[in-house]
Amino acid sequence: PGRRRVLWAMITYEHGRWGVLFLFRRRGSVFAKALAWAVPGAAVAATLSWVRDYHGYEQAASATSALTSVASFVSILGFMLVFRSNQAWNRYWEGADLV
Repeated sequence: PGRRRVLWAMITYEHGRWGVLFLFRRRGSVFAKALAWAVPGAAVAATLSWVRDYHGYEQAASATSALTSVASFVSILGFMLVFRSNQAWNRYWEGADLV
């Protein structure tokens, strides 16, 4: 029979002459998963923008509430980024200590 492919094997990349050919590979790429989230979000944003522009949507919220919501989002995103980076750093040093 044919050769069985091991699912947990490391992916080898052919970087090519300029070192960017691996970006266009399907196997091991995260673009498909990213598009699964990005395309519906872009469709919702485009629909809301179209509704606002062509159906006479009046702005009900003040600029202060918009800035507050953006500031809240950025604060939560910053906290999550710092937390995840700290976890990764701790995992790295735990692995380095074990070696």
